[in-house]
Amino acid sequence: MSASPMLGRDGSLVGTVGMLTDITERKRAEDRLRRSAERLAMLHDMDQAILAARSPAEIGRAALGRIRRMVPCQRCTVVLFDLQRQEAQLIAGYAGSTALPAGPIPLETLSSGEVLRRGVVRYLEDIAALEDPAPFYRQLLDEGLRAVLSVPLLVDGEAIGEVSLAASAPSAFDAEHRDIALEITAPLAIAIQHARLREELSRRTAELERRVAERSSALRAATAELETLLYSVSHDLRAPVRHISGFAQLLLEDCGSGLDPAVQHYAQRIGEGAARMGGLLDDLIHLSRIGRQDLLRREVNFETLVEDAVSQLQSETQGRDIDWQIDPLPVIECDQSLARLAVVNLLSNALKFTRTRDRAVIRVRPIEADDQAGIAVHDNGVGFKMAYAGKLFGVFQRLHRPDEFEGNGAGLALVQRIAQKHGGRVWAESELDGGATFYMTFGGTAGRRAARAGSDGASPAAESS
Repeated sequence: MSASPMLGRDGSLVGTVGMLTDITERKRAEDRLRRSAERLAMLHDMDQAILAARSPAEIGRAALGRIRRMVPCQRCTVVLFDLQRQEAQLIAGYAGSTALPAGPIPLETLSSGEVLRRGVVRYLEDIAALEDPAPFYRQLLDEGLRAVLSVPLLVDGEAIGEVSLAASAPSAFDAEHRDIALEITAPLAIAIQHARLREELSRRTAELERRVAERSSALRAATAELETLLYSVSHDLRAPVRHISGFAQLLLEDCGSGLDPAVQHYAQRIGEGAARMGGLLDDLIHLSRIGRQDLLRREVNFETLVEDAVSQLQSETQGRDIDWQIDPLPVIECDQSLARLAVVNLLSNALKFTRTRDRAVIRVRPIEADDQAGIAVHDNGVGFKMAYAGKLFGVFQRLHRPDEFEGNGAGLALVQRIAQKHGGRVWAESELDGGATFYMTFGGTAGRRAARAGSDGASPAAESS
């Protein structure tokens, strides 16, 4: 409204001119804009709350508070359906001082199963006008409620639950209230479904871990029983095999000159076979002992350990030209006796397969793989095809004939067993006639580098010829 004075010729006030402007629509538009902004802010707030929640119940409670701020109601519930059991479970709710059901709710008390499955929005302006109300509506009437709005939670067209609002006044929910409820339930349904999937994944993961743990425990028990049996059998067989070998040797020594050449040959073959069998039994005993032996971890200086292993193998290097190259090696936490056994076997393996070289080169250097400390042993020997690498660490697996290179094929299997017992691993890289590199880790991080006077990288520890 605006007013202007009317003046006469002499300048005196003779009247006023007034103008009225109807701004009702503008005010309505401003009010709609304000409510729309509030809805957008509420939806954003609810999205943030849902993202912070983890379980369906937490998500339901987060949505419930936002719904009540935008839609006036005296009762608000969020339920999830179990159509197989024909039950609903309340995950969040508000009813003032009225207690809400804590256990499963029969679906038939809410509405017909078909209506629930179809996911139909149900708005009853006054449930008091129903001729034969369902049990759920009778309960609401007893609580003094008249208007009911039920909005389904839909995921891929399937109703997984619903949000129900109830008010004490008939026709309490207008079109805007219904729109707000629909806007809220769409993201709410998706968030709840994702949370249910996360819970199911977590449950199945826990079940899988439990089964794996049970089977691992059973496997460890079976392995321990097998190793005990293996040790017992190998130990019991060793004495008879030694008797066979000893008597065959005595036969050759005491009666060799008087024996038929064929008998001498047979006796010699018996002795050689018994010796090989004795070696196999010794290897089996070593393998079984490793499985049954407790780890005694402590800090081990690998430079000293490798040099001791080189000295231990001097009998295998007599008359050979060998260039030992031992890089500065770290201190590693491991079982010293088992680590020494593994290193001796790796170096012995390198010595064996460089025998055909005029000058053997064997290098030991530190490695770190998968955050684990270890060593690598490289040689310039005959090598092997990588296609056969999988056979290297099997018990009594060989890539060469016994007449080419001696051994039972148990040394590398023993190395693998030691690495696995430490929580580490062993693997190899090679090419035929191009040497080989064996890597071994011990399931722990490297400690300090072993101090070595005058050492600045790869340096030979010893050279024997």
